[in-house]
Amino acid sequence: MITKFILVGAMTSLLILHLAFLLASEPVPVHQLEEIPFLPTPMEVVDRMLEIAEVKQDDDFHRSG
Repeated sequence: MITKFILVGAMTSLLILHLAFLLASEPVPVHQLEEIPFLPTPMEVVDRMLEIAEVKQDDDFHRSG
């Protein structure tokens, strides 16, 4: 029974600590996000990366962004 109380206490302490860090952190201002330029990857670079990766016609390909 004591072990259960210790576990619950430890989990509660971790939750409170996590929430404290979450509330103390500052969000990134919107104006900083707008300053990041979009730079597309040149097609020659994309083609070379796919060539190096030896991507085949039947391979699944997913863009990450």
